[in-house]
Amino acid sequence: MELLRHLFRSELRAVLAVALLLLVLVGLGLAASQSQTFTLDFGSADLSALASNAYLVTPSTNFPTPIPNTELAYGFQGATGLAALATGGPHKLTADAIVGSSKTSFVLSGLSPQSNYQVTVTAGSVSVPVSTAFSVGNSSAILNAEAGFFPTRSLVGTSDENGQLTLVFQPTIYSSWVVNGLSVRSTSQTTTAPSSFEVALNPREAEIAAGETASFAVEATPVGGDYPYPVKLSLTTVPKGFVAVIVPPALSVLPASASVKITAAINVPSLAYSFALRAAGADPLQLNRLLTFTVRVVAPATAVVSSPSGEPPAETPVEPSPAETSPVVLTPAQIAQDARVLAAVQAAVAQAVPSAKVFSDFRLIALDLRVPSLGVPPPAPPTLELERMGLVKSVVDAAPAAPSQPPRQGFWARFFKALVVQPVR
Repeated sequence: MELLRHLFRSELRAVLAVALLLLVLVGLGLAASQSQTFTLDFGSADLSALASNAYLVTPSTNFPTPIPNTELAYGFQGATGLAALATGGPHKLTADAIVGSSKTSFVLSGLSPQSNYQVTVTAGSVSVPVSTAFSVGNSSAILNAEAGFFPTRSLVGTSDENGQLTLVFQPTIYSSWVVNGLSVRSTSQTTTAPSSFEVALNPREAEIAAGETASFAVEATPVGGDYPYPVKLSLTTVPKGFVAVIVPPALSVLPASASVKITAAINVPSLAYSFALRAAGADPLQLNRLLTFTVRVVAPATAVVSSPSGEPPAETPVEPSPAETSPVVLTPAQIAQDARVLAAVQAAVAQAVPSAKVFSDFRLIALDLRVPSLGVPPPAPPTLELERMGLVKSVVDAAPAAPSQPPRQGFWARFFKALVVQPVR
């Protein structure tokens, strides 16, 4: 009996020890499952370059690629144009990377639903600077690295009801994004605040005359950290009779600036006109900012001229200065033609306006014939004065088409003509 009792006690101890060991293993397994910490090494298919305790991600790793002995899976989704790149880092994780030239999605699945996870991304290269924008859920960041450095950046995101978490990589100031690797771990930290941006417009009101242009400055700045998405600028409201230009129409990296130029047509009525500028972000939340501004079109400036008669002063438009008018450039043929026209005008004027000597002769004849005396006329006005008075144009228009001029009459012809001249009243 004593022997049986001893054997029973020994078996009981063994069973208890095995049960305790099983409990410890199950607890460790549950803890490992709950922590869900793992590392992904981005690069080539060379397993000798794979970081320890990491899972390989190559350009052809598509979702879902399972992690052995777990429910976890990962991979690119709908990605094209990816390539592996040797980056020359000092460790296996930073020795190579994957590069892409466009926006690329990377999916993790098998996570605990509606749980927070911290994602840490490593990006860098020995030979070239790197700038990679990445997002986790609605949170975003930009990872900038000078040549020879391999910094990391972390974001906290929440998995969806199916236990999936989507990451997005995209280029910023350079043509490609670069990722050496990333690590994922569950966390109790709250999710990173979503990236945002603000837009300022200066001024908000401008005053111009018809035919002029108003300029407005646009400033876009990130809020709450980096905003690694482009912002598109457009005008949702442009009244009739205006032309609007935005330069540039899209901002790739914030902070950034642009200009808006509004030109009014020459016949736009003098009123206040409203415009609306929209700034649309390419982030997952598709943030939009809408700013309104006003362009006031006023009448041209006028000068007040006082009246000596006591009447109300009259307003006359201000004539442009010589500097504001463009000079007329004539060809040699045009100059010669103008000279011929001017010579014909001068001859016609000389014939139409008698000289002082002719009037003196007529005066003597009038005295002998006992007709009212003819006064001596004023001197003939110069050609420029005649042009100002509009006489040159009237004479040219009335001149005969024949190039030759009629012969000049002699004194006796004018004498007999004077006999029938009507008296001057």
